[in-house]
Amino acid sequence: MGRLVVWVGSVIALLLVAAAFYGTVVGSVVILGLALALAEVWQSGKDWLAQRGNSIGGNYQTFTPVLGDDGKGATPRDSSEKVVDGELVRTLRLSQRGQRISGVEETPGGKTRWRIRGEVNGEFLGGTWEQIKPAAKNNNGSFHLQCDSGNSSRFNGQWIGWVAGKGAQGGGEWRWVRVNDSAAASSPTPQAQTRVT
Repeated sequence: MGRLVVWVGSVIALLLVAAAFYGTVVGSVVILGLALALAEVWQSGKDWLAQRGNSIGGNYQTFTPVLGDDGKGATPRDSSEKVVDGELVRTLRLSQRGQRISGVEETPGGKTRWRIRGEVNGEFLGGTWEQIKPAAKNNNGSFHLQCDSGNSSRFNGQWIGWVAGKGAQGGGEWRWVRVNDSAAASSPTPQAQTRVT
């Protein structure tokens, strides 16, 4: 919302300058700037409405099964990894602008991190992940998740990609569960914070 206010203020200022210099070269340049600012105000407004209609930004705990005999799942990345009921538990901080999402998933000790980027499309999330700490050129892939119809603070789906530790393509289930800020650090069984519509 703050960006929208800044852009609206910029449009008003440009309108005043354009009125003062109407019919001059300066006025033409200012009118061009005004058109660009109006386009950004329009996009910011659309993003704000999309985000209000389906806001998923926040803190999550993520769960993925430990690598099994079937070759699906993930391996612990560092000594801080927690395994709860056969699943690796990590944290995810997710931000959203309109339909676009971005975030960082990390192990409890923060020694290993992944960048998450994607889009919200109704009840679905899709995007990419890549390991950023320690940097790994070939530890990346994609994901697709769907909002759980019985609990809108949960997303269930799959990840797939090249995993350097396995030396091969990997994949498995991936579950995101929204948590309260205070619960994110302490509990492997979080409580819902808000409802996704």
